[in-house]
Amino acid sequence: MPAMLHDYEVGRAHYFHIRKRPGFNTAGSLLLNLTTRDFQALDRYEEIPRLYTREKVEVFDERGNPIRCWVYLPTALTSSGER
Repeated sequence: MPAMLHDYEVGRAHYFHIRKRPGFNTAGSLLLNLTTRDFQALDRYEEIPRLYTREKVEVFDERGNPIRCWVYLPTALTSSGER
């Protein structure tokens, strides 16, 4: 499902990521109906807690309705471009 994340921008060091930035908006997609097992796989892929953290934020659907969801945010290691 398409969604908009307010006050975040797309950045890139070694990898693309989103980061807090007031006044910016980032379009993306929501993955719905994920299971605990799905999140475990995603957390491994995103190398939590080394490269990313998973945090709850509010996004907005196409109609402007708020939805709480998880996003992966970079750690200092990711934003610095190191691996």
